[in-house]
Amino acid sequence: MPGPSTWRTPRSALVLVLAVLLAVGAWQAYARLSGNDGPQEWRRGPYGNPPAALGDSAPVRPDQVVQRLPGRPEAFTHGLALYQEHEGTEERLTARALRTGRTYWTYGLRGMNLYGAQISAQLAITWWYDHWLDPTGLAVAVDPATGEARWRAEVPSPSRGMSTDMYATGSTVYFQTDAELLAMSASDGRRLWHAAPPKDCERWTPAAEVLPLGGGITALADDCQDQERDFVEYTRVILDPETGTERRRIPYPGDTARRHLRIDDSTLALLPDRDDPLLVIDASGSQPATRRLSFPQGHTVEGATDGLLIAGAGDSGTLRGVSAVDGRERWAHPPARGTRLGRAAVADGRVYVVQQPRQEAGTTLVQGSARLLVLDAHSGAVLHSTRLPRLRSGTDSVGVDNHPQLLAQHPADGTVTVTWSGNGTTAWGLSGPELLVLAESKP
Repeated sequence: MPGPSTWRTPRSALVLVLAVLLAVGAWQAYARLSGNDGPQEWRRGPYGNPPAALGDSAPVRPDQVVQRLPGRPEAFTHGLALYQEHEGTEERLTARALRTGRTYWTYGLRGMNLYGAQISAQLAITWWYDHWLDPTGLAVAVDPATGEARWRAEVPSPSRGMSTDMYATGSTVYFQTDAELLAMSASDGRRLWHAAPPKDCERWTPAAEVLPLGGGITALADDCQDQERDFVEYTRVILDPETGTERRRIPYPGDTARRHLRIDDSTLALLPDRDDPLLVIDASGSQPATRRLSFPQGHTVEGATDGLLIAGAGDSGTLRGVSAVDGRERWAHPPARGTRLGRAAVADGRVYVVQQPRQEAGTTLVQGSARLLVLDAHSGAVLHSTRLPRLRSGTDSVGVDNHPQLLAQHPADGTVTVTWSGNGTTAWGLSGPELLVLAESKP
C-alpha cells in the first residue's frame, strides 16, 4: 500500500496548477479592468495656463499675423491648433498655442493609429484604430483645456470597409463606414443610434459629408436600385436626427456622387460635374424639390451664405455672388491688374480671399505682393485689406502645383489662416507649407 507521501505529490501538483491558473485569471481580470491589456493612454502637459480663443466669430479686420505654424492642423479650437503627428510607430494629437506656437499638450494611445479629429461640444473628438485592423475602433474625447480624456467609447474601426469618415454637427458626432452610420453624443460619448445602409442600397458613401438638412440628418447611399427606373444610382437619405430612421430619399441624377454644399438649413447645392448643370435641392417641404440653376460658365462654387453662392473663376478671373434662388449675379469683384484671386473661404456673412501675383510652378512669392481681402458676402464690398508677408511653401519653391496659389482657410474663433495650395503636405502636418494665422489687432 502506498505511503502517505505518494498520495501528497499529485495532490500538491494539482493544487499548484490551480493556484497558477487562479493567479493568471486574477491578473487578466485586473489587467482588463485597469486597461493594461488594451491601448494605454499617455499624455504630456499641459504646459502653462489654458490659452483663450482670439474671438468668438470670424474676424472682421484680420490685420495682425499672430503666428506662423508648420503644416496644416486637423482643427482649431480654444486658441489652439491641433496636429496629427507621429514619432516612430507612435501617433499622437498635439495642441499648439496660437499666440506662442508652443506645444501645450500631447495625447496618444500606444499601439493605436489616429484617424482624425473633429471639434464638437467644445471637445476634440478623436478616432483611433489599431495596427492589426481590429474591427473595433476607439473614440476618445479630449478636453482642449487640459489634454485629458473626458470619455472613451468603442466605435467601428476606420479600417473597416472601402472608405470611412467622421463628421461633427452641433453636439453630435457621426462615425461612418460603408456598412454603418453611428451617431454619438459628443458631450458624454453615449450611443444615440446606428443605421445600416437603407433598403435597396449596398453601402453608405462616407466621402459625402453627413450634415443637417430639412429638419433631419442627410447622408449619401451608394449602389441603390431604383425600382421605377431600374438602374443603380446614388441616393441622398434624410434620417430622423433622434432615432436614425429613414424619413425620405432624394435620388441623385445620373450615376455620379457629386460634390455638394449646404446653402442653408433646408437647401443643398449639387455642384457641377464636367458638363452637368448646378442643381439645388430644396428639402423644406414634404417632398424635396430639385431645380436647375444657371451658373457662370468656368466658375466653381467656393462657399455659400444666406441664400448666396460664392463663385470663383480660378486662375483667370472674377469672384461673384450668385443667388441660389434664381442664379442671377448679385455682385462681382475682379482681381487687380496683374493679379489673381485664390480660392475663397466664407463665414459669418464675409468672404476671405487672397489677391496675389500669378505664380508658375517652381517659383516663390516675393515680399509684400499678396493681400488678404475681406468682402461683404451680400454686396461684394471690400471691408478690409491686409498686406501679407512672405510665406514659405515647405520646400525651396511652390513646387508641384501647376497653378499654385495662396488660400484663405478656417475663418472662425477670431482668426483666419493663409497657406499654399498643394505641395509638401503630409498626413502628419509638420513638413507641409507654412501657415499664417491672422487675427484682429487689439486697441
